[in-house]
Amino acid sequence: MKRLNLSRIQQLFHSFRLHPAVIACLTTGMILTGSFAIAQPVATGWLFNGQTTPNQITLSGVKYTGECAAGPFFPDLTGTFISAKTPPAPHTRVLIKNVTSGVSTNPHPYTNREYDERRPTSEVAKMTFSNRHQMRKFGVLEGSNTFEYTIQQRDKVLETGTFTSDITTNVRTEERTATWVRDKVCANRSVSLDVCADIRDRRARQCQDGRILQSELTPDDPEIVSRVYNDTGETLNFRFEHREYRLAPGEYAVIRTYESDSSQSLYFNTTCKDCSRFSSSSSFTPGKRYRFTSTKNGETRTIRLEDYSRSNDYHQRRWR
Repeated sequence: MKRLNLSRIQQLFHSFRLHPAVIACLTTGMILTGSFAIAQPVATGWLFNGQTTPNQITLSGVKYTGECAAGPFFPDLTGTFISAKTPPAPHTRVLIKNVTSGVSTNPHPYTNREYDERRPTSEVAKMTFSNRHQMRKFGVLEGSNTFEYTIQQRDKVLETGTFTSDITTNVRTEERTATWVRDKVCANRSVSLDVCADIRDRRARQCQDGRILQSELTPDDPEIVSRVYNDTGETLNFRFEHREYRLAPGEYAVIRTYESDSSQSLYFNTTCKDCSRFSSSSSFTPGKRYRFTSTKNGETRTIRLEDYSRSNDYHQRRWR
């Protein structure tokens, strides 16, 4: 026996202009058991992912305890909307608001889904446990949720109403401990290895989600080394923290500082390499590799300070 198309059944009843209450009673989904077909009435509301009973779902999750405590975490929650009275139709959408007590009202969590003839239910809505509206996921609460809905075909309202869904959870606990790992990091943790001038060995106790509970750096030196290279082809002067540096072509300066959250500045002249008057400045982050470069436009030569990546194989050999 073939399964009956729910959307097609609804459309057929509507084509005979039956009273909505009659349609609600007659419209059915068919469950096949052996050679018999058992009819179940269609309910208005959410058909949650993997569930056969409308407006009900129990999510199984995990909560981690111990030194790497986190969670609980649940699988993705999705659902599609169906109405017992109004089947999907061309150019139709459904707006659903979560009006449960305790959720934000400015605005209510809401979702606006397609409800057209291309599928038997609405477009899928992604959900998350939240009392506020989120752009990509529809906010729901654990427990009983009350929703208001409006089915609209272009500017015409076809149906409005409310329904209730029960979202429960089943959480198991699991203890997690950190493990010792070894890797390389920049002495200034905010600097990536690709542009780091001070790479150190790290031994750390790390959680499965990447959190570091304890770490040891080798060498354990509070000073952070930065390097500034002269890649302009001519002698260049610059100043940092009241000290002036003079670099011949191909040379680099080693600058020792401490990590700082405050912005620091390196001063130089954008048009004159050998000038002692510094007319420009550039942001400076301890632990980085920098280089001066120059470009020429007619008789004007412009000097810039930029991050110096290790990905340049030629300069890796040149600067070690």
